[in-house]
Amino acid sequence: LVYRAANKATYTVPAGFFSDGASVPRPLWMLYPPFGEAYEPAAWLHDYLYVYAEIEGNGDTLSRADADGLFNEAMASLGFRRSGRFMVYRGVRAGGWLPWRRYRREATAREAAALEAAARAVALAVEKETKA
Repeated sequence: LVYRAANKATYTVPAGFFSDGASVPRPLWMLYPPFGEAYEPAAWLHDYLYVYAEIEGNGDTLSRADADGLFNEAMASLGFRRSGRFMVYRGVRAGGWLPWRRYRREATAREAAALEAAARAVALAVEKETKA
């Protein structure tokens, strides 16, 4: 899935990325089901941006408001009706803070693990070099 935003930035959701669809409370699934609606590709993009919060190509991070705004923009570009966009967008603005916070903690843990692995690799290389 590739989305070119109004600001000309390109966002790519890679094949194999898992999405839970639109995170809509179960009582509202009759109106806004998580899958199978016009906004589904926008929901996949939104999930990806929440998990990775990066702009492809330059490594800048997005804020939660940026990710939610892109979700709204993508829903509009898919032709999803304005009243539905308003409801779904307001829903992610009201309840998206919890998954956003969880994903940011997980991203920090991933970065820490990558730095630790790199430090271990450097230490092993230095140890090997000093033994030689």
